[in-house]
Amino acid sequence: MIGGAKDSRLPCPASRFCDRLSTMIKSRRVRTFMAVAPALAAAGMLVGCSSTRPPSFAIVDAQLGERSDKGFVVHFTVEGTNDNAKPLPLHDISYTLRLNGTDFQAHRFAGCTLPRYGTASIDLPVSFDAADASAPNPAGSHDYRFSGTITYEPPGAFSEVLFDAHIRRPDVSFSEDGVLNFEP
Repeated sequence: MIGGAKDSRLPCPASRFCDRLSTMIKSRRVRTFMAVAPALAAAGMLVGCSSTRPPSFAIVDAQLGERSDKGFVVHFTVEGTNDNAKPLPLHDISYTLRLNGTDFQAHRFAGCTLPRYGTASIDLPVSFDAADASAPNPAGSHDYRFSGTITYEPPGAFSEVLFDAHIRRPDVSFSEDGVLNFEP
């Protein structure tokens, strides 16, 4: 209104749309949907990220390797199986050997990829210093427990972003009890 005169313009069609939209937003059904939509979207993204089956790992061999007067190395061979249509890059491996009640720990980069619908072997060495009083005698039989976790990267661009940002870094555990037989 200018100078007290009535505005003779027709109502704007956009204002009717805005009024209708405002009425819809005020309805309980729309408010509920607006509140639940972010949770549904997040759940959908997580389902998309978790469609990859985790690999499985089994210890297939344990042998005394190199031996000298300075120490010795025990090699554990772990076989990984991938049941997915895409290869799975393996990253960090943390493992512990409990031998005669003493824990020996190691951490390393896997440096391999499990092929699609395939297997790959990983050598995990545990070295012992002969000067270390807690090192076992490399002779006779010794009960052991070998366990660890292997981090893998699921396929897909979004999974890669989450992995690189350390937001989602899935891992798989493995464990075995056995007896190491050292030859004299």
